[in-house]
Amino acid sequence: MCAFKRLAGLTTTLIALVFVQTVFAQTGFAEDSDRPNVIIMVADDLGWNDVGYHGGNIDTPSLDKLAEQGVQLNRF
Repeated sequence: MCAFKRLAGLTTTLIALVFVQTVFAQTGFAEDSDRPNVIIMVADDLGWNDVGYHGGNIDTPSLDKLAEQGVQLNRF
């Protein structure tokens, strides 16, 4: 039963994300270049040295580029 609840929650979240994307695409917010782009990344069990820009052994070129060009919020 727990797996069913998890699947239902994921399905609901996916539907909500598709709805929000559709609304933003139709209202023109996606084309407004004056506003900054914001990316919120959530990773389960990601350690400090698990990304390349913190000196880790794992090659993460895309994350390294994002970290180099953006703002890192590392005071938690």
